[in-house]
Formats: sequence, C-alpha cells, structure tokens
Amino acid sequence: MREAPFPWDVEHLIYIPPCGRNMAEGEVIVVFCEVCGTETPHKVIHAGFGPDPNAGFSGKVQCRKCTTIHHTEVPSEKNVSIPLVLSDGDTSSSQRLVLGYLEEISLGEELIFEGHNILITAILKDDRKINRAKAGDISILHAKVFDTLVVKISISSGSRTRADSLRVPPDEEFEVGDLLDLNRGKVVVSSILSDIKVRREGLPVPARYIKRIYAKPVRERSY
Repeated sequence: MREAPFPWDVEHLIYIPPCGRNMAEGEVIVVFCEVCGTETPHKVIHAGFGPDPNAGFSGKVQCRKCTTIHHTEVPSEKNVSIPLVLSDGDTSSSQRLVLGYLEEISLGEELIFEGHNILITAILKDDRKINRAKAGDISILHAKVFDTLVVKISISSGSRTRADSLRVPPDEEFEVGDLLDLNRGKVVVSSILSDIKVRREGLPVPARYIKRIYAKPVRERSY
C-alpha cells in the first residue's frame, strides 16, 4: 500500500505545505523519492521558479530519509475559472468552467460540464483563436452541448436521392448493413463517410466521427 505523504518536519514539528511558489532554500517539501519508493519530506536546496508565478514549484531537493539529491517539479494546485460561451441548439449562455491552471485543453475536445457532454468549438487567447492551450492562458472558451448530434443521411433510389437525418448520442455506432427506421420508412446503410474515409465494410463507426450515411430504401412486402 502506498504511504500517505508525511505532513510535518520531524525535527521541528512544523506543518509542511505540499508545494507553493513561496518555498525557499532550507524549507521542507513533501515529494516522491525514487530511492525510498514513496513520498517523503525533502529539504529544498535550490528553488528555481519560472516566469509564471502560478506554474508551481521547480527545484533541487534532498530527501530527509535517504539524503538523495534530485530535481523535482510540482505543478500548481491552483484552479482558474474560465469564461465559457455555451451553445445549446439556437441559444447560447455565459458560464464559467473551473479547470486546473496547468490543464491543457484542445479544440474538439469533449468535457463533462454540469451533467452534460460538451464539445470545445473555439479557444481564445488574447482575442486570438488557437488550437490548444493551458487553462491559465485561455481568455474565453466556446463550446456546444454535445449530448446528442444530428447524423445526415442520403437515401438513393435509382436516379433519385433524398435527404434525411437522425438525432443520436455521439457514441451510438453505425455500420454497413444496419437497418434504420426513419420517418419515411426503413433504409439499409450502404456506406458511411467518416472523418477518415468512406467505409463500405469493417468496424462500426461512432456517430461523432460520421459526416454522412448513405443508404437505400427497403421495400417491405405485404402478404
């Protein structure tokens, strides 16, 4: 069983904070020691902080148990509250999304927010759109509720093609040969255009990756 971090300087019986920018040489910090195989009190030998005051602790430390000297980095535990413009259908609302300061967010990433699955659609840093950033650098996030999505369907019958659609959860899977029950009757999936390629056979494709489903009508005989 992994031992819990020891929160006191044994010699002076003083409480030791887990990390922080205010750590200085001679102070004690609790970090993982590879020699001891657990988290132990370490004496700070050299505290080397970067230009970002919220980036956490980085420096050279010495284990109080085995005296091993090594470099360690402890990310900041600080959270940030990011402005979030959340779209749900035709409506949008202003929200706040709380993330770890160093947590990275990418365009197209999915997150859980207040019980909903949301999809990141834009990341702004100083009014400039970017594809990826740490939470502490983000000015505004744009996202949409992604509990369900619309899958477009093209149905071919001879020389005629008509359009239809299905609203489904992002994880619902489709594959060639599936029978779909639409408003105007049943159809059979003939191919699937995904983000990768047109799939005529093979593994099922989750709805989140589908650009369009191609299908043919099913003629049901009556007896």
